[in-house]
Amino acid sequence: MKTASVNGLTTDFSLIGQMDAAQHGLWNAVVELWAWAMRQEINLIRQAIHPGYCGWVIGHPAVQNYETGVLSVGPDSPRVIRCCLKPVGVAVFDHCAGVAHYCYEAQVQMPDSSSGSSSQICGRWSEFYMQQSGKWLMVSVSGGPDGQRQ
Repeated sequence: MKTASVNGLTTDFSLIGQMDAAQHGLWNAVVELWAWAMRQEINLIRQAIHPGYCGWVIGHPAVQNYETGVLSVGPDSPRVIRCCLKPVGVAVFDHCAGVAHYCYEAQVQMPDSSSGSSSQICGRWSEFYMQQSGKWLMVSVSGGPDGQRQ
């Protein structure tokens, strides 16, 4: 497995060599969102999510809207300390819509953890994007941690 790591964010490059420029651009948007989420940079995340966002996370009974999606990576949510992303499929349609399917492993720390303890989680995401003014915006997700389907 060929990987690259920056500030605790590792990407598996096995599939990346098979991507064209459009797919690579979309994958870069996915990685950028994770980097911002790790730093809990809410203002940047707000700009990267479409206002009409609607996502469904495994184990949650209701879908997320824009605000709950943004807050799911905010200061009151588990903080990602380290993660590894492995793309398994990235597609771009007519240069205006795209989907990224990937697996992840992450070390997370709960916001109320006074001891600093963390836990390891694994899961998968299917993320859907649209391109506006040359920028990829997340419009929906489906997935989350493995083992949490009800």
